[in-house]
Amino acid sequence: MSFWQENYSFIKEVYDTRYAKMVEWMDNVEMAIQKVCASKVYTSSEFKREKDNFH
Repeated sequence: MSFWQENYSFIKEVYDTRYAKMVEWMDNVEMAIQKVCASKVYTSSEFKREKDNFH
């Protein structure tokens, strides 16, 4: 057997986990972008808090 055949389930689990984390991260980014793009005037502290979400 080749390396890929022997370790397919492990490799699939790793990629599935990475995919799930990426989807979760993208959902969080979309929510943060919607907050920033809202037609709202931010105070300095609110803006800093939202800015820190991207770092």
